[in-house]
Amino acid sequence: MTDSHYAIQDGEILPSDEAVIPAVSSAASYGDGCFETLRAYSGRLPALGRHLNRLKRSMTYLGMAIPDGFTPEYFTEEADRLLERNALKETDARVRLQIWRVGPLGYGSGDDDPVSFLLTATPLAGPGGAVSLFVATRRRIPSEALGSGFKLSNGLNYILARREAVKNGFNDALMLDCRNRISETTIANIFWKSGNDVFTPSVGCDLLPGITREIQLEWLQGQNNLSVHTGEFTLEDLMKAGTAWLTNSVQEVMPVSFVNETPFNEADPFLEKLKQEYRKRIRHEP
Repeated sequence: MTDSHYAIQDGEILPSDEAVIPAVSSAASYGDGCFETLRAYSGRLPALGRHLNRLKRSMTYLGMAIPDGFTPEYFTEEADRLLERNALKETDARVRLQIWRVGPLGYGSGDDDPVSFLLTATPLAGPGGAVSLFVATRRRIPSEALGSGFKLSNGLNYILARREAVKNGFNDALMLDCRNRISETTIANIFWKSGNDVFTPSVGCDLLPGITREIQLEWLQGQNNLSVHTGEFTLEDLMKAGTAWLTNSVQEVMPVSFVNETPFNEADPFLEKLKQEYRKRIRHEP
């Protein structure tokens, strides 16, 4: 690892502690922005196109103009030189692309307000093992109030739920929507399995549909021996299952060990198969 960590801000590579968001800006004052996080596999960024498509949808939702140069080719080149500079080309790394609006204070943002981007690449932490989930009392923000299908910079809803879980001795929070349906955790989508039936909440449950969730559903739905169900489920539905897991782009597939005091089979061989099949698919993603 190099002595200094670097980032790229608006195309300029610089020490990460010199990358700044203007103090007087819509971004700093209100969290006016969006982002994507993905995993680099020895310098490769599989599924970058899927991430950029969602990023552009997020920018459109926020009323941000999308610069002409925001292409997979451009960000592949930028990520490549950043990974090289941070000595991360030969290992797996966490890559994050942050977008924010450089606008004035106040809620009256304009369609022509410029945007900035920050690209970071950091070492990937080792496998974290199984995850224990605490059912948070805080509910997921309804999509009618704030679109859940976008990775928006203001994560207070997640932060407060995660704090509640950690204070109760758990790794993460399982969040319900305002109608008591299972939604997601603060960092991942959730799946569970009972016999040959696999379940995951639908996008109507105020969740962020992850890229890893999307890729895994494609594989699961192609298995003749499995029945895959996306829909509206309650905690009672989840507690009937013997095996549950979480998915996100950085940590891939994470077994669930507990939901509150209810144990789940974190050693189910099916989970290892999921990890292997996901690795096969993600390494061939364009």
